[in-house]
Amino acid sequence: MKLISIAAAVFTAAADLKIKDVMSELAPGEVIYNKGFAANRLDSRPRLVALVSAVVTAVCAGAFLTTKSHPGEELANGLILGGAISNTSERIARGKVTDYIPLGKYVYNIGDFAIYAGCLIKLVSSWKR
Repeated sequence: MKLISIAAAVFTAAADLKIKDVMSELAPGEVIYNKGFAANRLDSRPRLVALVSAVVTAVCAGAFLTTKSHPGEELANGLILGGAISNTSERIARGKVTDYIPLGKYVYNIGDFAIYAGCLIKLVSSWKR
């Protein structure tokens, strides 16, 4: 059932990248550009951040697409992978990630929330086994 993972990843990455483009164009004052990891950690080293992101995304893709999982885990894997692909591709192409959803003292994007949701689904599904 890797189709669920692939579909969720493609949809998540495409939606997040499109929203980032639209927000950057239509509401440039409302977006934050993050060159580092979460909360701008290592923002002075964007190439290192992009490299680490690419390696982690590739390892996750390999693990998710080669291991047997039930449908709930497949959805979770796709959400995690889609968020990672969106943020990593933007880091590689632009040297930064566009965040546009302010929440508390941080600003997020749909890719971030997809990663969090995927992790939550995996955690809950592991309790039910």
